[in-house]
Amino acid sequence: MTQRADAAARRAMESAELAVWVTSLDDPVAPPRDRSWQVVANKRDAVTDDQAALAAERLERQCGIAPLLISALTGAGCDALRERMDERLHLSTPEGPDVVVLSADLRHALSEAAACIERAVELATGHDAAGAGAELIAAELHGAAARLARLTGGTDVEELYDRIFSRFCIGK
Repeated sequence: MTQRADAAARRAMESAELAVWVTSLDDPVAPPRDRSWQVVANKRDAVTDDQAALAAERLERQCGIAPLLISALTGAGCDALRERMDERLHLSTPEGPDVVVLSADLRHALSEAAACIERAVELATGHDAAGAGAELIAAELHGAAARLARLTGGTDVEELYDRIFSRFCIGK
């Protein structure tokens, strides 16, 4: 199971438009040099200004990009992270967001996908991140991908069977 989760995570990373590397300011680890990363240094609330500056300089030297400093605990810097992600993913436009009309089913799928992604982020960056296995994070991301597939016309076979047979009473 772990190998499949790792392989799925690698495939997702290869096709991702944006890769975010989250590290801790109290023990920063630079990302691999295999791609362009948005580096985020967490635990800003747990270090002094001098420690944060030293860690940020070290990460910038290693990565070639200044990290965004955040505190998941207090929320400091998270708005800047959201803005940077919007910019990198081209989600914001000078005129404002585009209006998209969705059916109730598609709106529900999008909402569920967002919830899966939020849970994956919480698992990856939360207080118990050390206890969260890659399998749990991958499962949430797989759930998000399955729900997003409905928006793009892709449908998982098992989901299709569930949708078809949920309308029938079989076995009576």
